[in-house]
Amino acid sequence: MAMARFDRPPRQQSLGKPVTLALLMHVLLVAMLAFGTHWRSSEPEAVDAELWSSVPQLAAPRVAPPPPEPPTPQPVLQPQPAPKAPEEPKPDIALEQKKLAQERAKLEQQQEQQRLEQEKLAKKQQEEKRTREELALLQLVQQDQQARLAKAT
Repeated sequence: MAMARFDRPPRQQSLGKPVTLALLMHVLLVAMLAFGTHWRSSEPEAVDAELWSSVPQLAAPRVAPPPPEPPTPQPVLQPQPAPKAPEEPKPDIALEQKKLAQERAKLEQQQEQQRLEQEKLAKKQQEEKRTREELALLQLVQQDQQARLAKAT
C-alpha cells in the first residue's frame, strides 16, 4: 500500500482558484476603503450671519421726579472718644537681634544644664552599680570564709 502512493502521478497545481480569491479580496478591500471615506462625508451647510444691524434710535430722556423733602435732622449725639490704644514701639532690628541672641544663650544654657544633669545621673548610676558589685563581692567573700570555718571545725 505504501507503494501505491508513489505510483500515482503528482497533482497538477492550478493557479485559478488562488488568483480568483486574491482578486476578490482586493476588490472587497477597495470597496471598503471607498465606503469608509464617503459614508460620513456630507456637504457643509451654508451659514448666513448679519454683520451689521440697524442702529437703534435713542428715546427721549425721562423726566426726573422732584426730589423728596429732606427729613428734619435729629440732634446728633457725639460719641464718646474711644480710649487710645498704647502705641507699640517700632521694632528695631538691633533690638530683635539682641532678643534673639538672649534667647539663643538661654536655650544653650538650658541644654548645658540638661547635659550636666544627665552626666550627674549617669555618674550616680555608675557609683550605685559599683557599690552593689562591691557588696556582692564582700558577701561572697564572707560566705567563702564561713564555709571554710565550718569545714575546719
